[in-house]
Amino acid sequence: MFKDDMRQARKKLKISLEQLGREVQCSKTTIMRYESGAIANVPKDKMVAIAKRLNMDVDKYLDESIAPAFTRPLLGFVKAGYDLFCDENYIREIPVSQKEYYQGDYFLEVVGDSMIGLHIYPGDQVYVRKQNDVESSQIAVVLIDQEEVTIKKVIKKGDVVILESANPDYPNRYYSSVEIKENKMAIIGRVLFVKREF
Repeated sequence: MFKDDMRQARKKLKISLEQLGREVQCSKTTIMRYESGAIANVPKDKMVAIAKRLNMDVDKYLDESIAPAFTRPLLGFVKAGYDLFCDENYIREIPVSQKEYYQGDYFLEVVGDSMIGLHIYPGDQVYVRKQNDVESSQIAVVLIDQEEVTIKKVIKKGDVVILESANPDYPNRYYSSVEIKENKMAIIGRVLFVKREF
């Protein structure tokens, strides 16, 4: 099996989990999960990259792989509110289309109800593209005080950025250009769409 051969090849070449992860753009934890079988379906692009680095015959494994051709990671939880920090641990891969694969970078699972007016509900998975700015009225993933992650509609008015809720129970937040320069608030991604599993 790929996981067993991968582990043996890595150890034979004396490559650490961290080193292999860096070279194929995965975390150490993800590499460990590939080797242990905790992630049963290794994404095809990662399988090819790992096999190439470890001098493995990738054709041997591609036919047996049932991993979707294109996936993006579900990285943790983001609260559509203000009280829960983001847990950036890898959870699992989510299938996406080829077009979606090149549009975004990762999914986050929503906790909280401050965005229900825009049909973003607890348990939804938002697909995010990494970027440090958005246009006014777009929905963004925002880092507050360098530790708290939330989803909000971003409104720009002059030198002020408003983080707007879509639930009257949650007040909007206002940030001046000075506060933004002081990293009180930073945009870390744009929400592209919402995925809901039943």
